[in-house]
Amino acid sequence: MPVNYKDYHPLWSYISLLVRHNIAQWHCEWCAVPHGSQIKDRASRVVLTVAHIDHDKENNSLENLAALCQSCHLGHDRGQHMDNRSYGRNWKKAQIALFDAQEYVHNPCPEYTAHTGVKWQERGFKTPYMELPNPAWGWML
Repeated sequence: MPVNYKDYHPLWSYISLLVRHNIAQWHCEWCAVPHGSQIKDRASRVVLTVAHIDHDKENNSLENLAALCQSCHLGHDRGQHMDNRSYGRNWKKAQIALFDAQEYVHNPCPEYTAHTGVKWQERGFKTPYMELPNPAWGWML
């Protein structure tokens, strides 16, 4: 899967090189396979990548980073990959947006929204509830 470098530290390529070269000395820190070695029964080679042990991309302390081969890195991220496959990468954001959209429709308070304290007029609504079409209109059915 391609890496979205917008999610990482601006100097991530240098941090990654430091970990792979100076700390791991071009070997997987978990299984000790050397970078560039031939994978048995395949035409591909081992490529070292740097993993965040706690899965927090903002925690770039050297104790939290490890140079891993593809196999070890995939095993380390297996739970995260399963979540992404099950729900999609942006599932949690979509659920929060859905909750906010439902609040517009079902907010019992006529002036303020429940969790933000922002007046409904400031959000662009004419009434505290979304105006729904009249179901008696035949063209809407």
